[in-house]
Amino acid sequence: MTPFYRVLSKIESRLLRSRLEQVDIVKPIYITGLPRSGTTILLEMLAQHPVVASHRNYQYAQPYLPYWLDRIYPLVPLGEDRRFERVHKDKLTVTRTSPDVVEEIFWTTFFPAIHDESRSSVLDEKTHHPDFERFYRNHIKKMLLSRGACRYLTKNNYNFSRTGYLSKLFPDARFVFVIRDPVHHVASYLKQDRLFNELNDEDPRWQDYLCGLGHREFGPARSIINLGDDGLVKQISEAWRAGQVVQACARYWNAVYLDIDARLQADKGLAARSLVLRYEDLCRDSASQIDRLLECCELDPEPFVKTKARYMQRLAEPTYYHPDFNDSELSMIAELTGPAAERYGYAS
Repeated sequence: MTPFYRVLSKIESRLLRSRLEQVDIVKPIYITGLPRSGTTILLEMLAQHPVVASHRNYQYAQPYLPYWLDRIYPLVPLGEDRRFERVHKDKLTVTRTSPDVVEEIFWTTFFPAIHDESRSSVLDEKTHHPDFERFYRNHIKKMLLSRGACRYLTKNNYNFSRTGYLSKLFPDARFVFVIRDPVHHVASYLKQDRLFNELNDEDPRWQDYLCGLGHREFGPARSIINLGDDGLVKQISEAWRAGQVVQACARYWNAVYLDIDARLQADKGLAARSLVLRYEDLCRDSASQIDRLLECCELDPEPFVKTKARYMQRLAEPTYYHPDFNDSELSMIAELTGPAAERYGYAS
């Protein structure tokens, strides 16, 4: 059905053309980093700023028609929009109108091989896809128009491999890279991976559902982002298949955050528009870290005062689970993540 909805999307854009021409995409905000690093809570918090527009849960039902859906959704008798715990079972509760990661559907539609581990997933300044670029710009403009907003906000755990391309499309884009202590990050990742595997064991359709949404972070649908080192990807994949999941996850963490650091070191323009945010710092020193976040994103702190106060009380490191690695596994994580951990101040 995707081609049909893409046609409808073009019709929606055409009918709104004169209004869309008056909409500018200014300093879009991209939150990214490995899953389980804290990107979701950042999206939830920033999405409450009055000038931003982000995708919402109900848009999974029809992601291609943001303007029309925003007008149809309130008319559908769905009953009370109650909060419920995410399928991740991580104590985060959401509603149908909560912000979510809808846009990966578009990336996988226009770049169908983007999750193919056998080839590089990196999209950079040399990437050229006029159809996607036209669709993506119009889609963002329609969201801004529909919500009466002036800034686009998204969280996408894959966008760390697309900073070059996104900067080409939007030279003033802001990037927030979220990182978490490797021991706790690996523990959280593996906990989530086990849960998604169990869900798929109960219902094998789960994998197809996740792939359709562009979510390939956990479980049988999991794919590794190839950052250009085929040998490393093969090594990580083989470790996963052999059940050496701690090793695989630690190698992947190191590869991703070394790559992010290399991008920031090589591109001073990108570095000037970016913030590296350690999840632990956000939880332990919420006030100053939220201020840094707003400053990087160039969001007015004045209308965010109450939201900031709420999250200063709410942000805390998880207490519902603790890493249970043995000494050998802890040594392995320290060794394999050491190069990147040192860059971000985690090395002991």
